[in-house]
Amino acid sequence: MNTDGRLLSDIQMQQFLEDGYIIIRLDESDWFPKNIRGQMDDLLAEEPNPGNNLLPRIPELARVFENKAVSGALESILGPDYQMEDHRFPHVNKPRSQPQNVHKDGAWRGDHRTRKVFGFYYPQDTPESHGPTGVLPGSQYLNQFPEKIPILPLTADASVVIIAHYEIWHLATANCENRSRYMMKFQFTRMADPDEPTWDLANREWVTDRRLLTSMWRWHLGGEAPEATSSTGMRLDRDGLLSKLRDPSEATRNEAAYRLADLSNGNDKDLIIKILLDELTGDDANVAQSAVYGLAAIGVPAVDRLVPLLSCRNKIAALVAHALSEMGSASAGAESTLRNMLGNDDPVIRRRVAEALGNYQGAESDLTVRALTKLFNDPERRVRGAAASSVARLADSLGPEVSGDLIQTLKAALFNEDRYVRGLAARALERIGTPEAIKIVLEWLHIFRWCPLTTEKSPF
Repeated sequence: MNTDGRLLSDIQMQQFLEDGYIIIRLDESDWFPKNIRGQMDDLLAEEPNPGNNLLPRIPELARVFENKAVSGALESILGPDYQMEDHRFPHVNKPRSQPQNVHKDGAWRGDHRTRKVFGFYYPQDTPESHGPTGVLPGSQYLNQFPEKIPILPLTADASVVIIAHYEIWHLATANCENRSRYMMKFQFTRMADPDEPTWDLANREWVTDRRLLTSMWRWHLGGEAPEATSSTGMRLDRDGLLSKLRDPSEATRNEAAYRLADLSNGNDKDLIIKILLDELTGDDANVAQSAVYGLAAIGVPAVDRLVPLLSCRNKIAALVAHALSEMGSASAGAESTLRNMLGNDDPVIRRRVAEALGNYQGAESDLTVRALTKLFNDPERRVRGAAASSVARLADSLGPEVSGDLIQTLKAALFNEDRYVRGLAARALERIGTPEAIKIVLEWLHIFRWCPLTTEKSPF
């Protein structure tokens, strides 16, 4: 375990799980953010927004995420093998702007367990008048817009990084000043489910009344099961929770689902699983989504009951695939059936199944990677991205005996029409790590290398 004091403490980790974000202060000199801001000013005066090319255009930004306070926080939340994604974007909040609509990024996902986060970096002091990013604390567990949670502007001094759960509701607030506000957005991904705590753990117990939060905490501890529940009063709890599972409030429904999952560790396991499956296959889509989280929290005992439902109509199959994806490494026994679902006509199912296979990281990784690479040219970009991301996750389990034809498939993917498939194929080859795979990646990088010194004024 890291001993330099840069890993998160229990309190910090709990704050992240509850609020959905944490603020990390960098020990950089005042010169550093001024330099980054100055480079951004000069760049935008001469060129379009660099988008994904932000990092090669301003390479000094890499220092932000190499900082031990930031890398320690990311390791605490995502594990030591986390990866920076290829998507990054410098957000420019222009002078006298209006606030954005509150939103979530990307396709609707609805994931609770922390497998993906944002890293927001401010290269200038950002008081409330300068249009900081605003978040709705705790909203990362809600799919419906939470009207009752007030917006919290994340004001900060220069050289602050905000690490936020990918699912948090957020916005750019109004910039009331006369100069642009910059926020550099990066994304990071967990590459393996936790098998032990990766923060500076002092106490395994978290005293909180919210079962959703204790479920997240136990998962980060390495998937510890809740204590067995006494049968005394269980029927009363069960009946009351079933009523709350159908409550109009999403937060109430989700909490009931996690409390039912805790009850499954007692004598009524089969009955609890049946209750949640009945709601997952029922007519109320909102209740069904909450049941997904309860079944994912139950884990292994629910898998054999979930897998046959993958053959149901698409709406149910998509929910089952989501439950297995959220479950991750606990979904043993589903790998073969999930692979067979990759050719489903519904792109939502294909995406969910591709994600589930990457999160599970099962024993048949060679077969699974081969099946996933067939989706690199899927007509839906989110399916392509999910498949490539899972291949990158699984790549390091292929071992040195990986076949040459699979290496060549990944080499061909370096020239895929999808920019993210290219980057993730390179990541997969890097993680395979054989001399042949590394040689292919290095040759590709020589071809596609971006020179930050080459501009319109200095083309050679």
